Amino acid sequence: TIVRKADAPKNGLQVVNCRICNILGKAHGANPHSDAPPKFPFLENGVGQQTPPQVDKPGDSGITGKGKRGESINLTVSAPSGTKLWMMCLIHPWMQAEIDVT
Repeated sequence: TIVRKADAPKNGLQVVNCRICNILGKAHGANPHSDAPPKFPFLENGVGQQTPPQVDKPGDSGITGKGKRGESINLTVSAPSGTKLWMMCLIHPWMQAEIDVT
């Protein structure tokens, strides 16, 4: 998920109660009290949808699948060259990285 770096959790307490994870998880249609998959596998600008987003801004997101080991996802980054995007895993919010678009 692409987020504003300022919104990403920075310490253990923020990771345990990740505000942006809760907001975007809800947008995915995920029920935290269920093992059911989220209603929307993708978000475009924070809005749930069934098709992959144009990855270029915070709120663009995709889910890998059913959560089995080794799953991956391929999304096309459409942000212009020179853009820096911050990404994180909504399920594992300590997993964060910067994407430098070339």
